[in-house]
Amino acid sequence: MKVFLFVIGSIFFLASCGDKKTALLNEIKDAENILFEQSKQLKPDETISLELDQALVKALSDFYIQFPKDTHAPECLDKLHMKYSGSGDFKKAAMYGDTLLLKYEYYVNRAMILESLANIHDMNLSPRDTSKVRFYSEMLLKENPDLPLEKVEDINYRLDNINLTIRELIQKRISEE
Repeated sequence: MKVFLFVIGSIFFLASCGDKKTALLNEIKDAENILFEQSKQLKPDETISLELDQALVKALSDFYIQFPKDTHAPECLDKLHMKYSGSGDFKKAAMYGDTLLLKYEYYVNRAMILESLANIHDMNLSPRDTSKVRFYSEMLLKENPDLPLEKVEDINYRLDNINLTIRELIQKRISEE
């Protein structure tokens, strides 16, 4: 709790200095560092500080909203996409992933976001949206002609069997071997 109060205090100090962008970037960095350190020390029955996790989500969102043209804005969307994916809120994860793809066409981790969105729509959202699985998978193939051959084959196999659920696809693959 002392660490959390320190982070909050330092945020207010930096914000009062007038540089909101720097304050938010520092808030994000500090929260990520503290969460990382906490995660290394967790015992099996413990969880990460919900308050700090929510503070990080708020800082990431605030940064993107206040500074959408900054080079760090797409990173914030990427981190929000991953945080919501990791916490099981796949609708929000998809929303942030879509926003990232629409607003930052040349984002360095675009291929990873495309693959993640295809998987979210294939395995995590109900009802399953095969049109979106196809859309993101085909976009991934089109935009990344240098993908490893094995990955291209896996994506094409998935597209050829888009009517099957993941469980059915695995069973089919096993029976083919």
